[in-house]
Amino acid sequence: MKKIVLFFAFFATTLIATAQSDDFGVWTSIELQKKINKKWSVGFESEFRLQDNAKELERWTVGLNGVYKPTKWLKLEAGYKFIRYYSLAETKGKVTKYLDDDEEEPKNIKIRTSNPHWNNRHRVFLSATLHKKFGSFEVSLREQGQYNIRKETSMGRYGTKYMLNEWDSEELDSRTDPSEIDTVNSKNTFYLRSRIQVEYDKKGLKWKPYANVEMYNGGSGFGIHKMRYTAGIEYKINKKHSVEVYYRYQHKPSEDNGEGLLQYVRGITDSSGNPVYDLSSPNFDPSRFGYNDRSTHVLGFDYKFKF
Repeated sequence: MKKIVLFFAFFATTLIATAQSDDFGVWTSIELQKKINKKWSVGFESEFRLQDNAKELERWTVGLNGVYKPTKWLKLEAGYKFIRYYSLAETKGKVTKYLDDDEEEPKNIKIRTSNPHWNNRHRVFLSATLHKKFGSFEVSLREQGQYNIRKETSMGRYGTKYMLNEWDSEELDSRTDPSEIDTVNSKNTFYLRSRIQVEYDKKGLKWKPYANVEMYNGGSGFGIHKMRYTAGIEYKINKKHSVEVYYRYQHKPSEDNGEGLLQYVRGITDSSGNPVYDLSSPNFDPSRFGYNDRSTHVLGFDYKFKF
């Protein structure tokens, strides 16, 4: 078991070192579970997440859930979470219009930078999990639907809208005062989360290694929003107490974090080869481009108490 733990630590450290552009976070949670009878149980969970290389609080969460197990191979769960989320300062770009004669050539690109701000989110979810034993291994498939509600938020936000043409750019609708208050409208989104997991669950063994892959489908176009790859170990201290440590890699497609648009903007030049976009402008910080939507390496710690 010691070799497994050492390999797990080495694997996580190697992946973190090979992806310097990604973020690193630490996620911790405490979960309380109360078994009502053989089929029903209820729970309470609180979670804290650190972001920006574990230097800033990303969010804290409190939630309630109920679990129903009609059979040994099926588990149904429903719950609610309140999420207090912190967004870092971030620069984002958006294509607003294309040239009529070439749909692959954008005519307008809007670039905006937002100040750090807190916002409140509400989440309700419903999931079904199927379990199947194969000797000492257990395979499970979980399908979870969740509906997120982001409340309206006021924050400082500034930006510049550019119009592209053959030779130069024209600055339009420029907002250069970072203290100017803007409103982010409320937004509701639905995601379908599909997770397959394999765990080693030998009778009498307190250590339970596991690995899983989870896919998020949803958003405005109902495509793949992000992927999660997790490997961890759960240790059962006794019947009431257990702890868990895991490594997780959360990958977000490049179209979500703006990397493709950033590369495109860098490559736009006029007839003399000069950049069309002034990347040194105070309205555009390339180092903060898509900062909240980076892929993340996570080191997680969970504690569970059953009573």
